[in-house]
Amino acid sequence: MSRYFSPSDPGPYDRARKFDVKDLMLEREITVTLSGQWSPEQRRGILDKILWGARSWARVYHPHVAALYDLGGDEQHLYIVTDRHKGRSLQNFLDGSPEGHSLSPTDVRILIEAVASVLQYAHGYGISHGELCPEQILLSPGRRVQVLRYAPEVLDLRTSDRLWEKLPSLAFYQSPQQTVGFPATQADDIYALGMLLYRLTTGAYPFSAASLPMFIDQVLTRIPDDVGTVSGYPRNVGSVIARCLEKNPEARFASVEELVRCLYPDMTLPTVDAARVRDLDRAALQFLQQKRFEEALSLWRDAVAIDPGNGRLMNNLGVALCRLERWKEAEDAFRKATECLAFDGYVYFHLGWVLWKLDLASQAQIVLKQAIRFQPRLIEAYLLLGLLTQGRDRLDYLQMAAMVRPKSRPVHLALAEALLSDGRQEEAYKYREYAQNLPLEKEEIKPRHMRIDGEDLHSSEEGEWPEAPPDDRGGGVSSPRKPPPKLPGAGEAQLLPSE
Repeated sequence: MSRYFSPSDPGPYDRARKFDVKDLMLEREITVTLSGQWSPEQRRGILDKILWGARSWARVYHPHVAALYDLGGDEQHLYIVTDRHKGRSLQNFLDGSPEGHSLSPTDVRILIEAVASVLQYAHGYGISHGELCPEQILLSPGRRVQVLRYAPEVLDLRTSDRLWEKLPSLAFYQSPQQTVGFPATQADDIYALGMLLYRLTTGAYPFSAASLPMFIDQVLTRIPDDVGTVSGYPRNVGSVIARCLEKNPEARFASVEELVRCLYPDMTLPTVDAARVRDLDRAALQFLQQKRFEEALSLWRDAVAIDPGNGRLMNNLGVALCRLERWKEAEDAFRKATECLAFDGYVYFHLGWVLWKLDLASQAQIVLKQAIRFQPRLIEAYLLLGLLTQGRDRLDYLQMAAMVRPKSRPVHLALAEALLSDGRQEEAYKYREYAQNLPLEKEEIKPRHMRIDGEDLHSSEEGEWPEAPPDDRGGGVSSPRKPPPKLPGAGEAQLLPSE
């Protein structure tokens, strides 16, 4: 967390908060969500569970998704770094409406189209959201929709001992299967989408109870009242909602596309043939392993054409171009990959290595330093920086490489040479003697691991949303009353309080 907040942070906080950060080094606006303080007992298990879901959701590259860049925790807090949160949550709109629903049927159609397109894309890759609720949906000017994975309100539920002190809205969007502890599936996302439609059309929830056991009993056994027909909505909206909220997941819609086609027959969701992309990706990887680089490159080009926003595919394309020594094209591919995978150290290392091959040493140093920042144990980046720098910097990078890989012969030989150039002959001879007793390795500076799709491979409609009500809930997540933390270094980033 020190990457984003200084040790002088005035916390701890008792509730989750978010801060909008201008990261000047990456030239990207991001939002850092900081959980409330947790105890050692809470910390055990919570971080692993959140990481498990985040690893999957980070692979959803969609224009309506707030990209997930980084996640971690320390002894007091969990922090999540995402694309800048734009707009106000849907829950803000619903809370501020006297009728409980402040969106017109046209607004709801735009909202459902955006959320459904996100779910359809994710489901195509076998990824479910699992916690879809109004807090996870942001509405911004121009009728833009942004879907989150860990909104501050939801993060509070994850890290709070007072989960049921006040019945959270998320509870209404959890299917009967999730309520009793089963992992989230695509059918649970369809249930949540149906509950969202119920709330938007009726302004209420189908269940209410005075205690947690009574609420769970209603979720598991009570059939929601029939919505019927609602003015301004398709005539079959009630039956669509009823099918989404079926207790048996097999009785729900088989896919988000089927749901949308039933509710809005004239709506066509943008589709990505995820199965085709997976097949192309796997076949390209096999070709790469067989050193059939041209065939691998052709297949990855086809995959990128189907899913152009997929940073992993773009990275794989760059790797294939590197194998063919087409450095300029590889540079373009890796630069595009960094736009999607802004905090992936391996992608930055690939880019830095290609820049070195293009004799762009100064640019390569900048990019390689970013790679180390995001992947502190990336030894190849230290080695390459040791080659590109001189004097004390060179020694520092090579010493770091030796710490990361203490039994690497190339590292210690390079360090011995650097010490000798610095006039430290005695130390240099010790490192050289130590290196000569280590197993022989190839000494060429090159990526020993090319990162392939998460694996290590050796060698709208115009208009505006209705006016949102003022956020006067006090001590809230959106408007922190305490001063925001300061970033570690001047000139690296500028921290602003969230809107």
